[in-house]
Amino acid sequence: MDLATSAVTGQIPLPWQEYGYDTTGAGSVWQTDNEKDVLVRIDPVTRKVVTRIPVAAAPAGVAVTQGSVWVANEHNGSVQRIDPATNKVVATIPVGPIAPNGPQIMTAGPGGVWVGIQHTGENVRVDAATNRVGLRVPQDGPVASDGKQVWIGVEEGPNGVSEVIQIDPVSGRLLTSVELERNDTIGGIAVGLGAVWVSADGGLSRIDPATGRVVGHLDLGGDGGNVVVAGGAVWVAADGHQYVVRISPN
Repeated sequence: MDLATSAVTGQIPLPWQEYGYDTTGAGSVWQTDNEKDVLVRIDPVTRKVVTRIPVAAAPAGVAVTQGSVWVANEHNGSVQRIDPATNKVVATIPVGPIAPNGPQIMTAGPGGVWVGIQHTGENVRVDAATNRVGLRVPQDGPVASDGKQVWIGVEEGPNGVSEVIQIDPVSGRLLTSVELERNDTIGGIAVGLGAVWVSADGGLSRIDPATGRVVGHLDLGGDGGNVVVAGGAVWVAADGHQYVVRISPN
């Protein structure tokens, strides 16, 4: 997709899969294939698959940071680190017990990568310097970071409604808690352009990280999905529809 025109400029055919996640970095597009237990590397210039890298069971979230590509393996209880120079797995880091709903949503953040683990009800930080879990935060939900701040979307907070919390990336201490209007299902979260963006049932909320308040809400006309900040805009996948919504922060 062209960030300047919002036009679709190409498509890369891939085999059917139930779901997967993608990201960019190291000169490539990276797509997890949850069905075939591989990480697909795509050349964005030629729009062709470069290679398929075998990983552990049911790869989900993927992130690029610290010169490596990281994959969360939902049914293996692990995060794997891949060297993009060799396309080889160089480390496998256990992050929790093996279960069907294991590590899934991942983001690059301070110190390494952060990944949510559903069945243990926590988010963990995997440190790039040690290839080990350096912090466990007992908060379950999608996690997002701009490389400095770390935010987690929590489906049901202490008052029975969904909330978005900011945690200290070193200690895991709660810094900010922002309640949404109701107990919405959180579809996605992103940090960037001076705000925290949260898609939930029916809309996109904008949070001011300085005040910890919701400062805007946009009705999407349906459920919102994944949220990405790129090209000076906010992009939201419209669940159940064949389009992506582009939103200007101004």
